Amino acid sequence: INGINEMTEEAKTNLITNVQNLPAGGGTPLCESLYEAGLFFAGEAMKWGDTNDTDEAVYDESTPVYKSPFSGCTERAYIIMVSDGQPSSNDNSANSLIKKLPGIGAAYTDDNVKNNYIPALADWLSQNDVNTTLYGKQTIELYTIGFGAGALNAAGVLKEAADLSGGKYFPATDANKLTGALINVIANLKPTNKSLTSASVGVDNFDRTQSL
Repeated sequence: INGINEMTEEAKTNLITNVQNLPAGGGTPLCESLYEAGLFFAGEAMKWGDTNDTDEAVYDESTPVYKSPFSGCTERAYIIMVSDGQPSSNDNSANSLIKKLPGIGAAYTDDNVKNNYIPALADWLSQNDVNTTLYGKQTIELYTIGFGAGALNAAGVLKEAADLSGGKYFPATDANKLTGALINVIANLKPTNKSLTSASVGVDNFDRTQSL
């Protein structure tokens, strides 16, 4: 919904306004959200993104194709994914695309989550060049935050996804702990000039994925 910009007062105000204007809805398509974020960094066409809710600085309006924030050479980007629950039962729209990725791992399963590919995708994005149009190797590291009591059942899959990508998982049961988790994430990022984005889940699987 908002491009990666210098955080001036105007940019901060615009970001807050855009977030406050987001429509509320159900569904937790974690795989689709992470896959869409990967498309953004790859500079590829939108899949589940919504041009009505995405900053035009992020994509080519006539296509629409994302404008990758990667500038070349070897770079590592960071994604912060905040979820208030376990993946939706129909969080599988990206599965056929994910399974075509060379060397992709197996689906994740535990007592609460069945056959979900977000850990395998997070691992793949951290190990492989996500933007082959640029010189060097561009990779992505994932940090996950489980927010609220509803995310307790998602702790396993969120932690596995973060661990496999080289990131970390942080639980946050209330607003204060969410603030603390975000501060911890930022503190864990390498102090270099890298790209940072957050992937928030969309209204539902078949409507749109909204990414900050």
